[in-house]
Amino acid sequence: MFYEVTGKAPQLLGNGSFWEIDLCEGIGLGIDTWKKPNACSIACEERQHEVEMTLWIPTRRQNSHYTLFGSGIAPKEVWESPANEEGIFLSVGFEPDLLKLLYGNSSGELPSELQILIKSNDWQQCWRDRLIAPVMHAIVRQIQTCPYQGLTKQIYLQGKVLELLALGMEPLRRERAAVRERLLKRSTVERIYQARDILRQNCANPPSVLDLARQVGLEHMKLKRGFRQVFGTTPFAYLHTYRLEQARLLLQEGKLSVAAVANEVGYSHLGHFAKAFQDKFGITPTECRLGERMCS
Repeated sequence: MFYEVTGKAPQLLGNGSFWEIDLCEGIGLGIDTWKKPNACSIACEERQHEVEMTLWIPTRRQNSHYTLFGSGIAPKEVWESPANEEGIFLSVGFEPDLLKLLYGNSSGELPSELQILIKSNDWQQCWRDRLIAPVMHAIVRQIQTCPYQGLTKQIYLQGKVLELLALGMEPLRRERAAVRERLLKRSTVERIYQARDILRQNCANPPSVLDLARQVGLEHMKLKRGFRQVFGTTPFAYLHTYRLEQARLLLQEGKLSVAAVANEVGYSHLGHFAKAFQDKFGITPTECRLGERMCS
């Protein structure tokens, strides 16, 4: 249900206003604008917390930052705010059940990027004081100056807060991906080499990436990421190159026809083989077999 209320900020926050909106069941948006002459502190007890993103944008735009809070148990803490603070504080909260509904698979399982945000009876995770990018400033302005009313306004603002969440999560995704790449275990590397050997041994009739991952005991996305890290390319691209290299060696031996070589390395269509070979080596398979031009 769409609901919004505006009013004057609490005296504790000095001169200012607040705007609170329930965008739908599970998403709440709040914008506080204040000019606060005095320092203040607010005590918060240990509590259950939703997924939340907060942005603090001082009037002078210095030290603009955002914080991303995961759901779970928030610890007891005291929020300190210095004197002479002026700016905009935006917060948007997401109920975990809504995120599961929007982005979970048929079994209700969330993508790994969201799994780190959602805890139940465990301490929440927080990513504090991250730089607000210019595009995020622009979205905040668009929210404040929304020109629409009614359902159009509701849909527009829902889109904007989801966009903010996406922009806030993207640095986390990149950081986690970098860590995964640095921490590739020796056992994983061994399985990736095993996958390479399976592709080589079965280049004429290779398994799919899913089957290959099952054979070496890795999740298929982990295999693809690890394969790229170890060999600098995807399993499919590696196989493509390996097939053509093997074809070149067979053609240079001159014992098999071009059609037989194509079949030997897994090409059922001679035309496709000829084009791939010429794209790779700059000459046709026939020229390579006859030794008419250098094939390297």
